[in-house]
Amino acid sequence: MGPADPRSIGPYRLEGRLGMRLFGRAGRRLVPNPAGRRMLVAARHVLGELESATRDLRDIRDGRDRAPLRPSTRPRTPPR
Repeated sequence: MGPADPRSIGPYRLEGRLGMRLFGRAGRRLVPNPAGRRMLVAARHVLGELESATRDLRDIRDGRDRAPLRPSTRPRTPPR
């Protein structure tokens, strides 16, 4: 699969890893199907958490440890 191969584009690689379609086509545009829309919601959530954690770490680095960890950023103990 070379750089010109359409399967090397991110959405197709993700679909391949998941074993399911996330996008359809509308002309030349990729349009998320129901599974793709759900993945977008989850991805936005993950990116938001990553941005929040990055801000928290910068604050610690800069001596501004302003707040305790929020429940969503506390390390989770795996279930036994």
